[in-house]
Amino acid sequence: MTETSNTSSDTRPNLPVYTNARSGIHKAFADLGGGLALAPMWIHLTFQEMLGEFRRFFFGVFWIPLGMAIFVLALGYVYAYIRQYEYGDYVPYLASGMLAWQFMHITTMNGMSLFTRSSAHILNVNLPYSYFSFKLVFRQTVELVMVFFVFLAVAIYFGLPFTPTMFLAVPGILLYIVTAVFVVLLISVLSIRFRDLETPVSYAFRVFFLVTPILWLLEDRAGSRRAAFVQYNPFFHYLEIVRAPLLNQVPETLNWYVSAGCSCGLILVALIVFIRARAKIPYWL
Repeated sequence: MTETSNTSSDTRPNLPVYTNARSGIHKAFADLGGGLALAPMWIHLTFQEMLGEFRRFFFGVFWIPLGMAIFVLALGYVYAYIRQYEYGDYVPYLASGMLAWQFMHITTMNGMSLFTRSSAHILNVNLPYSYFSFKLVFRQTVELVMVFFVFLAVAIYFGLPFTPTMFLAVPGILLYIVTAVFVVLLISVLSIRFRDLETPVSYAFRVFFLVTPILWLLEDRAGSRRAAFVQYNPFFHYLEIVRAPLLNQVPETLNWYVSAGCSCGLILVALIVFIRARAKIPYWL
């Protein structure tokens, strides 16, 4: 049987990406560098897509923070009534927690189908695979900034004092962004290899949302030993490195150790998977 040569890549645009690298490791890192080098492209396209997506909406892109504001104020009122929380204290707690959780949740779930949605570009345009990861994470970062103004409005309305402690949330957000790039790369590769992966991941996020102190206060169990589903829950530690500073509290050292350790592990796993599977991505699409 005569082997059919694949000449489709010869007709694609000559972009400065990873074509000169030889080994799988060099190609993977050159792919990451190429994706980062195309930052002007994915920044510009992200804003263009967001404006186009909300073009016919009355409030446009402002539906993103407006939707979060409605959710936080309504759910905050209900839960404050049910659990007998002080509404003025609970709403900033809920807003800061949802701000962090939404970034982690939506970024991961959108990453599940990232390569599937971008299959036409991947198969026909010579772009680094990391380009799509950078682009998705940048969009979620823009939405995070927009939602952050909801928290600022809530903080001002309920009289939460602004102190230098709040700036401790910046390293946590930077850790979110760096980790998200590699998590999206990892989950997007795994999801095209294992097509049913999205369902268990979706259910896992639902469970973690309930067992992580986002809707309920950790102080509810004051005086008792912290439950295992909180102490050993990585989402709780990720949440605290951003939420605690926004509430004028200093995160525990353990929160940073667990978050940084999990991020390093995720980045390492993502690199290994990307190095081994990168050449197979077009065949799995």
